[in-house]
Amino acid sequence: MEAKSVSSKWFMHLLCSALIASVICSALLPMQHAAAAENLDVSSEIKAAAEQMLKSGSISDWEAIALFRSGHQVPASYLNQLTAYLKENNGEFRKVTDFERFALAIRAAGQDAAAFAGYNLIQSIYNHARMTSQGTNGPIFALIALDSGGYEVPANALWSREKLVDWLVKQQNASGAFPLSEKGEDNLDITAMAITALSSYKEQASVKKAIDKSVKWLSAQQQENGGYTAFGESNSESVAQVIIAVASAGMSPLDASFVKKNGNLLTNLLSFRQADGGFAHMVGQPANEMATEQALMALVSYDRFMKQKPSLFNISADTSVSDVKQSFVDNSLISTWAYDAVYRVFDAKVMVGVSGSELRFDPKKQMTRAEFATLLINLLDEEPSNNASKLFKDVWPGAWHYGAIMRAKEIGFIQGITVDTFKPNEAVSRQDMAIMIAKAFKLKGRTEPLPFQDANAIHEGAKAYVNAVYHNGLMQGADGRFLPKAPVTREMAAAVADKLLQLPAA
Repeated sequence: MEAKSVSSKWFMHLLCSALIASVICSALLPMQHAAAAENLDVSSEIKAAAEQMLKSGSISDWEAIALFRSGHQVPASYLNQLTAYLKENNGEFRKVTDFERFALAIRAAGQDAAAFAGYNLIQSIYNHARMTSQGTNGPIFALIALDSGGYEVPANALWSREKLVDWLVKQQNASGAFPLSEKGEDNLDITAMAITALSSYKEQASVKKAIDKSVKWLSAQQQENGGYTAFGESNSESVAQVIIAVASAGMSPLDASFVKKNGNLLTNLLSFRQADGGFAHMVGQPANEMATEQALMALVSYDRFMKQKPSLFNISADTSVSDVKQSFVDNSLISTWAYDAVYRVFDAKVMVGVSGSELRFDPKKQMTRAEFATLLINLLDEEPSNNASKLFKDVWPGAWHYGAIMRAKEIGFIQGITVDTFKPNEAVSRQDMAIMIAKAFKLKGRTEPLPFQDANAIHEGAKAYVNAVYHNGLMQGADGRFLPKAPVTREMAAAVADKLLQLPAA
């Protein structure tokens, strides 16, 4: 009996110990998952997502930001295209979020958004009259953009940092979430983005209180698999935004409050990853651009936090403004005599590349009449007349060259091939180029005979203009000939444009 009793007590003790150990292990399981995930290297996932993104060809602004911040090469043509787009719109946009997105991409590229392509996008943000027209989105990304480069905001700005922070904090709902519109419904993604925007001001008691309340709300909304449901869909973008927010606020994305029974923020995000490296909006769907760009930014945010690097949008902390030149992929095709001129006119933004996926100049390509008219408008720093009445039946409103050709006609340095046709896509000849330049810049020539063997081949009406550009050192001949009817190549136009840039002001 005694032996049996001792055995029973020992068994009961062992059973209790096992139960306690089981409970403890169950309680520690999420933390064990977190500890394992904390050591996860996501560099291969970042690399694969970036490569998948680059395969698409054209790069969006958000994709450019994600690529720049992940340390990957962005097609050199990106900033060139952005410059052209800004000029096309005269640096004016109705939505403040356009300025904010561009400013972030420009700063991520190591450029100054307060002085880019002749525009101050930062001033356009803090003085935007429609800051709140897009709800909380405007102030959220205004703060993110302003802080990305530590940009100065003058005391008389329409929207100071203090005003933006105060306005945003006041939008927080009683739940701790932020709405898209004032007094609107709790919005998961907006809440995460608001945390990201306010993270630079967490030393302020009111801001810290708001962030803590929002973080608690986000934790409560998290599903058992570590993800989120927004508008009835379990999606990758929402979990990506939360990762960015938590890391921006100085918390580990794998903090215990974001580790649930069946997963955490990171494991959930990776469940949307596709074989090609991209990310899907929902599990079971193929990869798409928006999901991939946001996932890449989230992975970079996680990686930066784990490596104790500045957060995703704290760009100025580790990316200085650079004057490094971009190089054309077809450098070897540019003639030695035109090489420096090509880069000078490109840097001056009067000529752009020819490709949307890479920085290509195509120096031997013939220049069209429309392209040369546009080049002269750029050199004269004139605004295109996009709203002018149609004059030529082959130049249509809405065409990329319409405003430039109309303005050139108004100034008086172009004329049609016939009364009502311009032939915009026809190659511009050397004598036509001479006429346009002399008229555009009001150059005075001389009356003495031209020193070219083929002077008689020059149209009688063009001789005075050829004389003008020749004696002003803008156009020369080759082997004693002017070649008046020869087409102008892009590198020829660049060489002449470079000389025009150096002309003394009238």
